[in-house]
Amino acid sequence: EGPWRIFIMDVATRATRRVGPAGDWFDEDPSWSPDGRRIAFMSTRGGGNNQDIFVMNADGSGVTRLTDHRANDQDPAWAADGQSLYFTSERNGRGEIFQLWLDSKKIDRVTSGLSRAIMPAVSRDGRYLAYAAQLLIGFKVQLLDLQTGETTTVGAGDSCRPAFAPDSGELAYVHLASEPSELHAVTLKA
Repeated sequence: EGPWRIFIMDVATRATRRVGPAGDWFDEDPSWSPDGRRIAFMSTRGGGNNQDIFVMNADGSGVTRLTDHRANDQDPAWAADGQSLYFTSERNGRGEIFQLWLDSKKIDRVTSGLSRAIMPAVSRDGRYLAYAAQLLIGFKVQLLDLQTGETTTVGAGDSCRPAFAPDSGELAYVHLASEPSELHAVTLKA
């Protein structure tokens, strides 16, 4: 259908359907809301090649732009309570994680440091935010405890794309050190 689009696949039947209107833009990085009623995503539909965060209903209706910044905003991830989104933005010169409150549209910076912080993932219990930190060479997965503010490195080096298990007890990530890449997982402390 032209540029990148978002599709939903019924796992049982393998039937697919596009969600959201088609146009001369890219839609990617879909993220389901915790209640399954909305999808957050990155799109260039705001104009040019600028990437912003949008949200739509699960049936593709009600597309709403959430960010409007000259820097690229991408990788949306829902907070466990569905009241906010975490996303990556280059608005401070390099990738950092920000939190967007849906009711007020207030945006708070979550990470800062020497490395880029990208690809956020939030545990379903709301305790952790995982992300990929990029240093000069390679990536590492960082785990931020949202209750204590403590950040630790998780798993093997040269890793990215963290994702939590539904029970929040494990964290999977892509390990890039071998070719092809491998999927690894670690058990999190209770």
